[in-house]
Amino acid sequence: MPPVFYKPPLVVQHKVPKGRIIPLKEPDVRLGKSLITLTPRRIKAESLENLRFALKRILHKQKERIVDVHATYAVTKNPDGVKMGQGKGRIHHYVARVPAGYPILHLPQLKPLAGDGAPLFLGFQKAVGNLPIHCGFRSQQNIFKVDSFSHKTRQRSEHDTETRKILLKQRFASN
Repeated sequence: MPPVFYKPPLVVQHKVPKGRIIPLKEPDVRLGKSLITLTPRRIKAESLENLRFALKRILHKQKERIVDVHATYAVTKNPDGVKMGQGKGRIHHYVARVPAGYPILHLPQLKPLAGDGAPLFLGFQKAVGNLPIHCGFRSQQNIFKVDSFSHKTRQRSEHDTETRKILLKQRFASN
């Protein structure tokens, strides 16, 4: 099945005030790997597009990626040479207002852990240079040692080798 890509919302062509970035009421935790903002910021649409293209290059087209941040807020700017008090100006570019702790993008289908148990964030680390914001990485896999068969089989094999050693010692000690 091909990966699912969501269409971003359409931008609205009207002027809006700068406003305040409303903080999250509860953390937004999702299964998989996420790129998380550490500070509340406004991110330009060009930066988000650069991030999307970098991820497309790094992860190729077949990996599913969900980008939840869309630049829909208009930022205005007066032309050069215009003095103050001459009105608000025309729309210059669009930004996304992102609160701290919000996942900018989400990769649900990557290898969860390396051999030593540390999460793999190589694709994120290469692509995060395109963002003008401090970001962190979050991995939520819900893989517990209690539910893992490899952990149980390893314990069983260790127990079996110990019992064999004890039986062999008893067998050859009696002779």
